[in-house]
Amino acid sequence: MNDLFSDFLTSHRQAILIPGFGLLIYLFFHFFNHALVFRGIFKRLIPNLKDSSIQKLSEKLGGFLWLGMVPVLFVGLLIPGFSFRWFLPDDFTKTLSWFIAIIPIPIVTAWFSGRSAVHQQQYPQVRETFWSRKLLITDLICWALYLLGYEAFFRGYLLYGMLMVATPWEAIAMNVVFYALVHIPKGKGEAFGAVPLGIVLCIATLQTGSFWVAFLVHLVMAWSNELFTLRMHPGITSPLSRRR
Repeated sequence: MNDLFSDFLTSHRQAILIPGFGLLIYLFFHFFNHALVFRGIFKRLIPNLKDSSIQKLSEKLGGFLWLGMVPVLFVGLLIPGFSFRWFLPDDFTKTLSWFIAIIPIPIVTAWFSGRSAVHQQQYPQVRETFWSRKLLITDLICWALYLLGYEAFFRGYLLYGMLMVATPWEAIAMNVVFYALVHIPKGKGEAFGAVPLGIVLCIATLQTGSFWVAFLVHLVMAWSNELFTLRMHPGITSPLSRRR
């Protein structure tokens, strides 16, 4: 009887700790991620950048730290039995198959959205009228690091953490709700779009045994969105700009 009660307390404690700590980490990242330590790096790397551009690039490196590293350290120290097997895929062929099956959708979507004037008001997030090759490469690297931490947080820490105390579909539901909520500041279109995308990425993660499909799909989506928008944006000059 005592063992059953102890197991009950342990599972419910984890059910509260995992999403609760995840929420605190994300709120801290969203509201207090000034990432001052990174600003000097970008000022030296690319002189004459706007402060707002430095802020956006710094936030991405801060996201890698706060969303990717901190939760992993937390669960490793405080939650016994948490598995990090989601770092490596169970089956490389299955992982590649899922990636190939999903990837045309975000690329085609990015192609059409890059032409939208409404979309161009929000993207690229770095609002520079002139993009050098160095800025373009730096921006893409920052996106990659940010999304590595971002997907490790959502499809690693949160998803696999909740699987310790919930069924797969319960874990997916919680994950998708959280995922949609954090997209609300970007507009209801992105918040609604996050629901089907979140479901697909969660299923792909569970089917392949790791978060790498989610990370790679999200990365290609972000990169293609950035590249197509830079090419189509009438107010930005970049190495990708169409000849006018």
